[in-house]
Amino acid sequence: MKFAVLAKTTAYGAQNREERARRAKENADRLGLEIECLYYTGGPYDLVEILNGPSWEAAYAQAMWFKKQGYGEMVVMPCVDGETNARIDAENG
Repeated sequence: MKFAVLAKTTAYGAQNREERARRAKENADRLGLEIECLYYTGGPYDLVEILNGPSWEAAYAQAMWFKKQGYGEMVVMPCVDGETNARIDAENG
């Protein structure tokens, strides 16, 4: 499953970017998640990433971990590719 993630970092998370990135990757690996891409952004969110993993629970656990570390908050959204979207659309009128 793929997940789009929007994250806002706290001042603490922003000050410790290298440590945060290393620890977040370690935790993602532990949960069976692959960080396919990560971009830092301007605007209401500080970063956007695409996760690939076994379940919604794993992605949600990553978001909970991120918050508990004091790094910030994540919005996690399941996503599908165009082919899957077309199939679901065709199957549901």
